[in-house]
Amino acid sequence: MPADEITASLLETTRTVVHDLIRRQASKIDETGEFPREIFQAFWETGLLNLNLPKEYGGTGASLYQICQVVEEISRVSPATALLIIVQSLTIQTILYAATEEQRRAILPAIAREGKLIAFGLTERSAGSDAAAIKTQVTPNGSGYLLNGNKNFVTFGTMADKYIVFSTTDPSLRAKGICVLLIDRNFPGIRVGPSLKGILGMRGTGINNIQFRNVPLESSCLLGEEGTGFKACMRAFDKSRVIIGAQAVGIAQGALDHALKHAQMRKQFGEPIGNLQSLQFMLADMATKVEACRCLVAETARRLASDPPDAGKYSSMAKMYASDIAVTVATDAMQILGSYGCFQGSIVERLYRDAKLTQIYEGTNQIQRLVIARHLLSKKEVKKEADRIPLPQEFLLHRVPSVIGKPR
Repeated sequence: MPADEITASLLETTRTVVHDLIRRQASKIDETGEFPREIFQAFWETGLLNLNLPKEYGGTGASLYQICQVVEEISRVSPATALLIIVQSLTIQTILYAATEEQRRAILPAIAREGKLIAFGLTERSAGSDAAAIKTQVTPNGSGYLLNGNKNFVTFGTMADKYIVFSTTDPSLRAKGICVLLIDRNFPGIRVGPSLKGILGMRGTGINNIQFRNVPLESSCLLGEEGTGFKACMRAFDKSRVIIGAQAVGIAQGALDHALKHAQMRKQFGEPIGNLQSLQFMLADMATKVEACRCLVAETARRLASDPPDAGKYSSMAKMYASDIAVTVATDAMQILGSYGCFQGSIVERLYRDAKLTQIYEGTNQIQRLVIARHLLSKKEVKKEADRIPLPQEFLLHRVPSVIGKPR
């Protein structure tokens, strides 16, 4: 089936799930903080749960661009629900990068077949933006290992069947000592904490803290080799940050849709407020920003299909810019709705809260700007850009040879 037809089929499936299940439960998920199991089940049965899992392992085998399309569609209605697909894609991508082929064939088909949800454990009290500073430690124990430490803010940690856990053989080694572990939630010594209460946005995503106390692990729990985990993590983030950009585009589009509807229906001074030029200018700017972000995310997703060496630069651009615009557009949408957008229960109010979190998770936007700048200032990047720019004399010789070397 051609790529365009696959994309259309995935979007049709997504819209059916959104219409039949997600739309009517989105506000309830936000109010109760509980994620309906039937939505998870629908994602698994339709293939939306394991979008980036290659077909050879039993997954859907969707491209990064197609995943972005699906996530944007869901995020227009419920960004928190879309986060389930984002987390599963991130963990699967980590396994694909970190594990040996033998491990991939042993692990991935079962995940697809049994509908297993995997959460991502990286953040700790001392390791947020500085991911290499993790203290959770894995030590040799006979033919296996012992795991000790804590993970904070694990998204869907309360629901997950398994966890990707980043640990270190020696904290002083920083990035060079980091390992990737895949462990079952039922292993002895694991304390899965309850959902954290009072989070600003993305409610219902089962964010919790997890403790590991002398957890015995078989050697097969280590994916790949010791010390290779940090690289696998960063490569997986390169793919996932683009998907978060798509989530942000969906949030912005959802907020814009509600602002447009309100502007057409709400009347003041005897006419719809959408007739006011000041609001028309706002709506035009909002729509342009959303479309610019959509194009950036789409182009980045296509570019990253070949795993280029500068993937981090483009994925950070997509994540950073789209999430900033999502907050801006959601803020403007609340302004257009006025008092109607300020109360809990308003869809725009929920999207506004959700938008803010896209600027924070998977690397704050300040970190994204650092990543972009470091790529731009690297010797290879500077040389590449310099090679594109002709020197003044070369420019003149190429563009206006008639004025060079002729006597006056």
